[in-house]
Amino acid sequence: MTRYRTRIVLAFGWTVAAVASTRGGPNLIRNPGFEEGESPTYPGVGLHWETNDAQPHPDIDVLTTSTRHSGSCSQWLKAHETWDLGMVRQLTPYHSITAGKTYRISGWIKTANVHNPAGWYVFGAWYFDDDTRIGESKMPQQETLNYDWREIAWTVVAPAEANRIAVLLTRHTDGDVWYDDISVTEVSPGPPLISVSPNSFEKRVLKGQNAESDVPSVQNVGGGTLNYTLTDEAGWLDYLPSAGTGTGETDAIVVLYDTADLPVGRYQTSITVADPAAANPLVSVPVDLTVWTWGDLDGDGDVDQTDFGLLQTCYSGNGIIQTAPACADAIMDADGDVDPEDFALFLGCLSGPGVEADEHCAD
Repeated sequence: MTRYRTRIVLAFGWTVAAVASTRGGPNLIRNPGFEEGESPTYPGVGLHWETNDAQPHPDIDVLTTSTRHSGSCSQWLKAHETWDLGMVRQLTPYHSITAGKTYRISGWIKTANVHNPAGWYVFGAWYFDDDTRIGESKMPQQETLNYDWREIAWTVVAPAEANRIAVLLTRHTDGDVWYDDISVTEVSPGPPLISVSPNSFEKRVLKGQNAESDVPSVQNVGGGTLNYTLTDEAGWLDYLPSAGTGTGETDAIVVLYDTADLPVGRYQTSITVADPAAANPLVSVPVDLTVWTWGDLDGDGDVDQTDFGLLQTCYSGNGIIQTAPACADAIMDADGDVDPEDFALFLGCLSGPGVEADEHCAD
């Protein structure tokens, strides 16, 4: 991928464009919607599908009619008291894919009853040269916690020597996941398609400091060659590169925040990733930046009686940890509680109504 190392000012925050491409060939997955009944070998698993360890797991694998995206069934990987990992897969026939060609992998997925924030699943694929595994691909980003049916889709280029692909449906969580309408299709050549990740950024920075840098990525998930540029309307970010080209690989964009001179307040802006020849020629992305200072609990730039009232509501006492998110900035001595020491620091930061607070008052 060619990169142009031109330095320009950029407003930051990315969103993922719909990951789709012009699709061509037939679906390589048999029984993609789990409508053709149950595997004779693996109870609870759809016909033509199998467990990853070649062992039946009927307590985890359920072919269900009660929850589905379409049709009459879906593949349910069920929550279990002791088994937190489940996986079913399907390996396509020999010589069903061609090295160097592009394929779109997609599926509809629903999760529920996930309580552990570390709960996750992976929808992915393995590449094979006959019976030898030679590589893998995973969905663009890890998904967590609970949501209703959504489509996860991305495109891949089959690596050298690959002639088969296995689709993996997994669960590693305290909850449940359902899969339906799984698809692997060859992508016919089409226009470029811009994909940007991650999908959003919210930044908070203490007045007088620069926010930590971020590294988003730009990728062409369509056909042809993407020729993209990045433009913005703000003046407090620099990044490299400002433009590039791509045929499927990922470009990392290093974004530097120049926020040290910004007054206290909330800043909202957007950036544009553009290629007039792309199927989605403009991808506009919001960014939300908050600049704060010590003692200014209401975010209006001064430290006054209103802030003192908020500080009083956050008082927890010596050694009693204050966990309320709204009280995070009231913990001025970084010891976890809101006690007389924080009140003393606050009094040193009082500026009065309409008078900008000193960001060094609690140093």
